[in-house]
Amino acid sequence: MHIAIVGPTHPIKGGVSQHTTVLARRLAEAGHEVEIVSWSRQYPKRLYPGRQTVDEREFEAFEPTRRVLAWNRPDSWLRAARRIRDFDVAVFAHITPVQVPAYRAMMLAMRGGRARVIVVCHNVVPHERMPLDRLLVRSLLGAADRVVVHSDSEARLAAAITGTQIVTAQIAPFMPVAFRPAAPVVGEQRRLLFFGLVRPYKGLDVLLRALAAGPSDVRLRVAGEFWGGTAETEALCQALGIADRVELVDGYVAAGRVPDLFADVDALVLPYRSATGSQGVWTGFEFGVPVIATRAGHLADDIRDGVDGLIAEPDDEPSLRQALQRFYQPGVPEELRRNVRSVDAGSYWQAYLAAIVSDVGADGCESVSRKPQLAYSEVQAKMLDERHRRTKARKIIKVLHHYLGRTDLKGLLAVDIGCSAGFISDELAADSATTVGVDIDVPGIKGAQQRFGSNVDFICGSGDALPLPDDSVDIVVFNHIYEHVVDADAVLTEIHRVLKPDGVAYLGLGNKYQVMEPHYRLPFLSWLPQRLADKYVSVAGRADEYYESYRSRSGLQHMLRGFHVWDYTIPVVLRPDMFGSADQIRGLLGKVSPPVARLAMPIIPTFIWLATKSAVGPRTAAESEHVVHLDLSGLAASGAARQ
Repeated sequence: MHIAIVGPTHPIKGGVSQHTTVLARRLAEAGHEVEIVSWSRQYPKRLYPGRQTVDEREFEAFEPTRRVLAWNRPDSWLRAARRIRDFDVAVFAHITPVQVPAYRAMMLAMRGGRARVIVVCHNVVPHERMPLDRLLVRSLLGAADRVVVHSDSEARLAAAITGTQIVTAQIAPFMPVAFRPAAPVVGEQRRLLFFGLVRPYKGLDVLLRALAAGPSDVRLRVAGEFWGGTAETEALCQALGIADRVELVDGYVAAGRVPDLFADVDALVLPYRSATGSQGVWTGFEFGVPVIATRAGHLADDIRDGVDGLIAEPDDEPSLRQALQRFYQPGVPEELRRNVRSVDAGSYWQAYLAAIVSDVGADGCESVSRKPQLAYSEVQAKMLDERHRRTKARKIIKVLHHYLGRTDLKGLLAVDIGCSAGFISDELAADSATTVGVDIDVPGIKGAQQRFGSNVDFICGSGDALPLPDDSVDIVVFNHIYEHVVDADAVLTEIHRVLKPDGVAYLGLGNKYQVMEPHYRLPFLSWLPQRLADKYVSVAGRADEYYESYRSRSGLQHMLRGFHVWDYTIPVVLRPDMFGSADQIRGLLGKVSPPVARLAMPIIPTFIWLATKSAVGPRTAAESEHVVHLDLSGLAASGAARQ
């Protein structure tokens, strides 16, 4: 898929900037085409008075990155939106309501495009909230197709704000390249570490009170940028009588300096009142130190209490004090340290990427909870319309004859995927092909076997798991089926696998932007987002939901990665006599010129494509000049692209 991530990256500092960079890299490694759309100026100076950027790069650079957004330049928002509106997916990194006007303007400018909009909430609403925050966030989340949050508590908060689909995915580990793990100094140091941006929700004040009431010789290092300055913290330390035991390291800590902060401490303490992810826990483990954390968000999920860390209750000074006292029992710090292991990021990222893209097809269309359409012939009368199906079959065969330069299919093995009642399979057999029909339509297959079983070998099975050897099939027919299957990309992977090097796949492909949707006879139905399409067919009294999932021309090209494609659409339109399409090409459509036909291509109902592994074109000269060659072989092999 073609994915844009809209959010901060280097030189903007902070964890969200780091996460955006690593997310882009992980998606690219998974086979997607990714770019970051970032900020040149993210916040007004008065809202973020500290330095907003860093000089030292904390992660390997990701390209392409376009730093084109500026908080005070609405024109920059609109230009960026117009550019990405026809990507498959646009992921917006939501940090603060300050960004909502820019993001909402971009989403409005993207309307009519193909991109599905996913909002990743690093915080649904700020920890320190303003009166308009919920209103702004409601506007943002309501405009998205999906919202990804990082904890169950954030999911509940988002659900109270919006009716948009919400997916909870624990944030995955991302460690800067400068985080070089090193063995901490041996022995107890009687020193703890609080690390990161210092804000009220992180509970530093709770930790200071627990420290004052806990072991009297334990020191605390507080390293990070203080939100609003250090004066309040210094005053609290003085009042608690622990000023001489607390070291304040104010300012953003560049990644290269972080290992030294962990080298001489016994544990990292995360006394958060509220939280979303576990990055702090994983950072402590990365440097070989135990972690004492509260049950806020997912912080406690990755700590084995009493094994590699200790857990306390959030915003509870006595509970945290008891945890500190437990930790400094004789031998406990060293015992916990021995059990610390660096996190294996792979499984976390696999789950996280699945939450972002697993239910989005290559054309940006949703496929959440798609179930196989069993017994399709019993609900779709056209599958039993013999004259209609045989007419389609004859068109398919004439196109195959043209490409192969043959007058019959004698000696060739043909597989008809989605054969249902078997009429197309029977026509292929009648043209002398050895024919196999495949479908999950049990009653359709049963009827086909009874009528045509002497001519065709019918298999009840799925197109994404063909019981055929590699490189064994001469012809595959996949006609008006892709919009019905659970995973069209997986079926194309199988077609690529079983097709011979000189074989050919006939593909009748419905266009997402066809004016009249053929199954429900409702105009513009397939153009709509899933929720609106469901409502449309329901209000029209046609069905409870809209099942079919169409793709645009570019989305279909993405599906055909690894193939050479020969586009027969124009010849079939121009020469219905040659290709047996007179029943479909009526009136003025059959009399248009090639240039006019090409102008109509964006909304033509069906594309007729032949897919091959080789670059060998049509063997028949007549009308071949109008066959368009789409070389998609260099876009990653069909199977490999989805590994």
